[in-house]
Amino acid sequence: MNDNNNITASKFGVSEKHRTDRPSSSSLECDSSQAPQQTSNVNENFTDRQTSSDDINDINRIEKTSVDIAIESVLKQGREHNSKRNYHSINTNPINEESSNTPEQLEASAVVKTEIVVQSKQEIKEEKHEGSSNRDLFDDGTERCQGCGQSGNEIEEALKLERRREKPMSKKKSHLAPGPDSDWIMCDCCKSWYHFGCSGLEQFEYYLFETFFCPKCLPTSGPSKMFETVAPHRLRWFDKDEVNAAMEVGSQSWIKQFTTREHTLPSPSEEEACVVENGFEFQKKFLDNGGSHKWDKVFLIKNMDGLNMTMPSHGFDIEKVVDLMSPDYPVDTIDVYNQCTYSMKLSTFLKKFRDPSPRSLLYNFLSLEFSESQEFRKLAKPPQFVQEISLVDKLWPDPSSEAYENLLNKKLDLPEDFRPKVEQFCLSGMGGSYTDFHIDFGGSSVYYHIFKGKKIFYIARPSESNLAAYQKHETSRSNLEWFGDKIRSEVKRVVINEGETLLIPAGWIHAVYTPEDSLVFGGNFLHFGNVKMQMRIYRLENSVRTILKTPSKFYFPNFEYLHWKFMKNVITPKVREMTEEGTNIRKEDPDFWESAKFLYETLTEWLHRDIEESASREPRKEEEAWDGRFDADISFDEKKRILKTIQTLIVVPRKNKQKREAPGDDDDYTPAKTRKYTKQTKRGSSGAIPKVAKEPNEEKEKPAEQQSTSRDHV
Repeated sequence: MNDNNNITASKFGVSEKHRTDRPSSSSLECDSSQAPQQTSNVNENFTDRQTSSDDINDINRIEKTSVDIAIESVLKQGREHNSKRNYHSINTNPINEESSNTPEQLEASAVVKTEIVVQSKQEIKEEKHEGSSNRDLFDDGTERCQGCGQSGNEIEEALKLERRREKPMSKKKSHLAPGPDSDWIMCDCCKSWYHFGCSGLEQFEYYLFETFFCPKCLPTSGPSKMFETVAPHRLRWFDKDEVNAAMEVGSQSWIKQFTTREHTLPSPSEEEACVVENGFEFQKKFLDNGGSHKWDKVFLIKNMDGLNMTMPSHGFDIEKVVDLMSPDYPVDTIDVYNQCTYSMKLSTFLKKFRDPSPRSLLYNFLSLEFSESQEFRKLAKPPQFVQEISLVDKLWPDPSSEAYENLLNKKLDLPEDFRPKVEQFCLSGMGGSYTDFHIDFGGSSVYYHIFKGKKIFYIARPSESNLAAYQKHETSRSNLEWFGDKIRSEVKRVVINEGETLLIPAGWIHAVYTPEDSLVFGGNFLHFGNVKMQMRIYRLENSVRTILKTPSKFYFPNFEYLHWKFMKNVITPKVREMTEEGTNIRKEDPDFWESAKFLYETLTEWLHRDIEESASREPRKEEEAWDGRFDADISFDEKKRILKTIQTLIVVPRKNKQKREAPGDDDDYTPAKTRKYTKQTKRGSSGAIPKVAKEPNEEKEKPAEQQSTSRDHV
């Protein structure tokens, strides 16, 4: 849904071809632990000490630098001085040349060079820290931040600890990845070093300034100076080294050229997109086309009447968004001209959005999820049909609804913290913004209502050939060719005007251009009808993620947990009820039957995978690629029980049912034979549940769910 390659399932974060670093002594790309190393000359404690053999070996490995030139100059003076004092002359020939000097002379040379290097490094340290006190360094010589007083390693460990203390699923965890707050920046006035997070800058500003003044120096030195745009055709528009490089997709120059030709793209066919006047017409055509199980085309709805969708009153604007969420609320914001996502305060965005002066940079926020705001969530709600088919809404229904009461009675209610909060987004973008091709995370479907402004979508159906081309494009390190040119006739143009609503089914590839300032409400949702395509996109995401190492925040939260619980709490009770009523599910609801069987097979694959990874999965969660976010999960034993339950209902050979229905079956039936037959089926079934060791906390008592399953089967 989010028209941003960094938020949705297509970009899955900032790929290597879109990463941007500040061309200064600190880099956004480098690990925070590298920052102190960049000033290793400053941080070493050069006190008086005896020359060791290690020092001599280090001298012999020194490349000829400015320090060596200084050494040669001093040595030359030393030779003149030593000749007057009848000292042996010191050889200054290159190390790799043969020398006739005696061992005593070589050792003397090394001693002098060592003393000069030590003196030179001390001078470098003093020059770097001119204007700073000795308190800038710890006792071990490592650099100390002038804001928090910690080293890079300390603050990084603190950030990791804070992320691990967060709940398994929260809005902040889902949409706010850890930024480079522990990287370093130096004040160009006092030469003091600061972590980015302690510098007084917001995250989106980290790479913008050529000359930076810390909060202490700002009043006397004036504002920090931004980089000038020297390469508008590149995502690193500030880098002089890229002036002669080829034009990149998404850059300022590229967007300007794109707007001159995008109108020539063709409109979609009726098989690709259906335009209807209002929600009533949509409902009729949606059902005529097969409902959610057959939903494979885009719908453009001119008027929201009949959709049962709640939207704010006409006077609502971005100022009200800031009031509802608070001015200091951080939201992931796209820097359009370098196609990267950074954190920005809503008040900062509002100031830039309303600034009448020409915009040198464009910003676009697409992931402001507002369901935790009690007032805001009532102002904008998804269409009624979305709430009816959404997997999330089925598992976490409205607390005031009858469905919620039923879950409570059956003890099937789930923790609110595990709920994926992705159905209520507010989006706002500046005119001229472009978001490159992407697929919404987890193959989720989208509703997208233009409250103010205008958007242009460029869509491509999720055929196997298009998905293969897309995956190849995503994992390419090059950013010089527009994906639309790679699949040419497959990309179609859809214009969405103010007041109109777009509905996009699972898997569709799309890019978005914003011709004018816009305010949009939308959301993402998974549903059972598109489960096969959703799983197809999930596999594609994992393939791309493995290659690009993208952060977990760019994926549908708790995706697997959601499907395990949906099988247990929704599918299994429905299948059991229909079975007890004697309904032939294959004939009565073949779409539901096929989807349920497909989900069972997918869950079985996941369990096999988890068992194979059980030895290595925990260490992997500690890696930085996981960003400290732990998706909700359930135990191996619960997964086994879920699969065994549904297996007895939809996978056990149909002759079991035929046996019950045969004449005289009730008289001939004995429970013992049925139990024996069940065991044989388990051994011979291709869908057998894999065995895993019991967990220490496993309950000894057989779960009620499994007991009822045995009775049903009997």
